[in-house]
Amino acid sequence: MSKCDAMHCDTEPSADHTNPNTSEVDGVECEARLELKVMGISKAEEPASENVQSELGSSRVPRKRYVHLDLKGAPPRPAVLMQYLHLFAEWGATGVIFEWEDMLPYDGRLKVLRNPRCYSTSEVIAIVSAAEVAGLDVIPLVQTFGHLEFVLKHAEFEQYREDPNDILCLCPLTEGSQELAKELIHQTLRFHPSAKYIHIGCDEVYSLGTCSRCSLQRHVSGAPTLFLDFVAPLVEECRSLGVHALLWHDMFENFPAELLQKRLADFADPVVWNYSNLSSIPPEAWRALSGAFKQVWGASAFKGACEPDAIWVPVKQHVMNQLAWLDRAERTDLHAIIITGWSRFNHTAALCEILPVAIPSLCICLTVWQEGQYSEELRKAVYKRLGMWDICEDLEDADLDEPSVRSFPGADLISRVALLQEKRMSMVKIEELRRIFCPPFTSRANPSTWVRVRRQCESLVESLTILRPQLFYALSQVLFPEDAQEFVNAKLDTVVDQATALQKEMEHLEVSGSHIHVR
Repeated sequence: MSKCDAMHCDTEPSADHTNPNTSEVDGVECEARLELKVMGISKAEEPASENVQSELGSSRVPRKRYVHLDLKGAPPRPAVLMQYLHLFAEWGATGVIFEWEDMLPYDGRLKVLRNPRCYSTSEVIAIVSAAEVAGLDVIPLVQTFGHLEFVLKHAEFEQYREDPNDILCLCPLTEGSQELAKELIHQTLRFHPSAKYIHIGCDEVYSLGTCSRCSLQRHVSGAPTLFLDFVAPLVEECRSLGVHALLWHDMFENFPAELLQKRLADFADPVVWNYSNLSSIPPEAWRALSGAFKQVWGASAFKGACEPDAIWVPVKQHVMNQLAWLDRAERTDLHAIIITGWSRFNHTAALCEILPVAIPSLCICLTVWQEGQYSEELRKAVYKRLGMWDICEDLEDADLDEPSVRSFPGADLISRVALLQEKRMSMVKIEELRRIFCPPFTSRANPSTWVRVRRQCESLVESLTILRPQLFYALSQVLFPEDAQEFVNAKLDTVVDQATALQKEMEHLEVSGSHIHVR
């Protein structure tokens, strides 16, 4: 098949995979669908989002738009998540990718992977059913090589680490590694009997080839062979289960096209991910991937891809990312776009932006993909439809004292988080003032500034103390209590601690700073 023909291929793999461990899943499916009916979700509508806007003409913009949900941080309550799925469909998504990680109720030896607050079997089935009822194509994502922190952190699986002191990557040559990766695939697919695709990750395998055995093998056969010797059997396993594998592209973007075509292309698609302007992906990588594979997917971001500790979504950056991908779609025939929403940079990292606060960003990104363009009028129309009259990205003109209109679950969180963001930025400015005018950064006395910094810290602590119960309550309506507490502790309490410590420091200077003389 020629490159042109291959890139226009739009065939779907069949969903005939089976698994012997499906009895529990089957047993709760009726219960889950009944739960959907109780919620008033009973019939899938024909998703209008499949129709590209007429103004796009012969544009090659992909018609398949998937929303990626990273559930390893601040996962929504099941009922809230099911409402979000219908919201995604209303705003033009055609599919959803669930990266369950430790929120899936694994069995057997994988049971140890469960988050103490993981979704139950019936909840997972209800969530998947809600997505299907909303007309969304559902794709599970489970890491099988890199980013296996949620597996390799456990003593039961530490023998599979590439580096004994690093929980990031699996060693491809350790006996049992293949079986472990395949078991993750099997157990994930138990909950997705209708899936046509499964994303098996395989990105950022940074320590590949560093253990003694892998280092020798890498020297003998090369890194591409070492990588593909592990990944190709996983792709074959997916094929045997009736699903087509997706893989992040970064580990093999520089591999020879002939090698990729021989080892992966028949049963896998690459997902090219980039959350900025795509300049980091060289032209030769696009040529190799497009030449080797029948279908190439793209992945942009609507949250969680800018700062690892962020709470406020930089919508403009994400819009620019979508526009860069739209431009790429005119030159590379993309099968689909995945708009990713990351919750942590990795399993052990801090929380970044939570899903409710990122809903406006997602809706704008989805609208950009439907319209094929962006404008200030588009942004205003999205915010108006969401009822978000009082919030703007730079916060300068935002009315932070009034909660947002409750047009979706967690909408009232946006004003609370916006206020918290304002206070966090205030702390940054106070610290800057300290570094300019206060010891030990200067030996010259400025008592009036010490008083000013102290008073600003006092005011900041007072306002955050008032905000704390309001924020926790709003978070608890959409998140599990433990995750709401983590957010408050990490994002608000740390600022209070910082301001309190600086306040005490300034008080000490006011009392004992007379020894500092102007020189």
